[in-house]
Amino acid sequence: MAEAIPARLDAHFAARADAERARPSPAAAVGAIRIAVYDDLAAIESEWRAFEPQADGTVFQCFDWLATWQRTIGARNGVQPAIVVGRDGAGAILFLLPLSVRVAGLARELTWLGSELCDYNGPLLAPAFSARIDRARFLALWQEIVRSLQAQPRLCFDVIALDKNPAMVGAQQNPMRSLGGAVNPSGAYLTHLSGDWETFYTAARSSATRRRDRTKRKKLGEFGEIKFVTPTTEDDILSSLDTMMAQKARSFARMGVGNLFAKSGYADFYRALAAGPATRSFVHISRLDVGKAPAAVNLALVHRGR
Repeated sequence: MAEAIPARLDAHFAARADAERARPSPAAAVGAIRIAVYDDLAAIESEWRAFEPQADGTVFQCFDWLATWQRTIGARNGVQPAIVVGRDGAGAILFLLPLSVRVAGLARELTWLGSELCDYNGPLLAPAFSARIDRARFLALWQEIVRSLQAQPRLCFDVIALDKNPAMVGAQQNPMRSLGGAVNPSGAYLTHLSGDWETFYTAARSSATRRRDRTKRKKLGEFGEIKFVTPTTEDDILSSLDTMMAQKARSFARMGVGNLFAKSGYADFYRALAAGPATRSFVHISRLDVGKAPAAVNLALVHRGR
């Protein structure tokens, strides 16, 4: 009986969904900063898009990434966006938190929107954020954010689970780290690129390793011509992506782990990312062909030239 409670609550609140989504929550103020919460991405889209190019953040906080995730995965799994925006007295956005509320077992959980498929979660921050909002002030803002979310039936929650928060957001300290937490079990790696590929490769790999790489490539070439391909047509992009997902599925099976792409909406998400007009600019599909066979396929993200 208890497991049906979240479903009944969602059904009850859905009856008022259209009217509620047509407007943001009433703004709450902390000092000169006003906080507003949006449970509909369309209601904040234009401001989000305008803020995004100038803000510190990662590709995973881009509107198009998260809107695609919500459309293909979030909506079908009952995830409710809860976008928190903080503005100064002049109405300029100081920060945007792409949050969401979802049912997790018997509880309602506040988490980052699209968290499972974001390598890094966190806010978008205006360049002047750190100069204007210190740790103590952000903690006061967070308390007001929590009150604002809990005041809305569609967005109230029982637990908070905000993971994968990097120490830095662009050039600024991540204010979410001031809320406390533990070290994520999955590490992240950073390398600094300089010069051309040969310069980087020579510095990063020993002569013995480079020699083994040449031997491997020579042996690979015995099976056919080696070509590096960047597909450009939609059909070729989607075909390459399907090949990648099939290769990954076999790899997951060998490792004895679940197939990521078998989860509800996941394959649709990556197909929409790779082929969608709004997302193709930052999604890069590449392929290593040996003869006529695609030996390996890669999906990468490009953000601000990186």
